[in-house]
Amino acid sequence: MIKNEYGIFETFLPNNPQDNSPAIPHHSKVKISLVLPNSQRVERIPAWISRVEQDQSVSPLYEGIFWNPPQEYVWQHQRPALPPRTGLKIYEAHVGIASPEGKVSTYDNFTDTVLPRIKRLGYNCIQLMAIMEHAYYASFGYQITSFFAISSRYGLNSPPPPLPFSCHSPSHVFHNHQFTFHTFPPLFFTRNPRGSQEAC
Repeated sequence: MIKNEYGIFETFLPNNPQDNSPAIPHHSKVKISLVLPNSQRVERIPAWISRVEQDQSVSPLYEGIFWNPPQEYVWQHQRPALPPRTGLKIYEAHVGIASPEGKVSTYDNFTDTVLPRIKRLGYNCIQLMAIMEHAYYASFGYQITSFFAISSRYGLNSPPPPLPFSCHSPSHVFHNHQFTFHTFPPLFFTRNPRGSQEAC
């Protein structure tokens, strides 16, 4: 691996010359092993990974998954039109608690039972909370561990799950909380005040 001008480690793995298949098979576990200047070796999940999974029967730690299905997802809806100038009517929701049952709910349940209700009530925008993968469920999604991975907590069917794409028929927006760790440099936030929203 090489460190580019932005401080990001990267490498290129060409496809297998025999059959042109990807060098890393779909759904493989991946991680990065680095030797720090103090000679300590650390292992990390790539920051831009789009799939992580957690097997509590084995370990509480997340594992990076290389997600590259052979069949590319086909978009089912056109890009939605902007809401009328009367303004946004926002429905805030959390997939995991969008059920009367005493368990973490699923993308499928939200798609089948909640989305039709939101549309029927006339909302033109959905603010979905806790969609990015996060370490602690009770944090309501603040403790993000992977900014580019949809949470596997609400279902392990072939991601991206159908919910985000189903939403584009009645509505359009996704949002996630994030707690900013002020002791760390801003990796995913701007350095100016626009990059921080103080809690009420």
